[in-house]
Amino acid sequence: DHFIKDQVENGVVELYFVQNEYQLADKFTKALPRERFNFLIEKLGMRSVSLEMLKRLAEKVDE
Repeated sequence: DHFIKDQVENGVVELYFVQNEYQLADKFTKALPRERFNFLIEKLGMRSVSLEMLKRLAEKVDE
């Protein structure tokens, strides 16, 4: 019922405060302005790819 709470109390899991600015999970849970979205994409080590680039990559896979 309180699995996470129990794990924290037993020292198995440690929780850390993260300022909103660095809350990377926001990218997956909220509609964000483009600038914020791109910032989080970069911090996660991801890249935003255009539809044209996806098509070219798919063609390479099919070769």
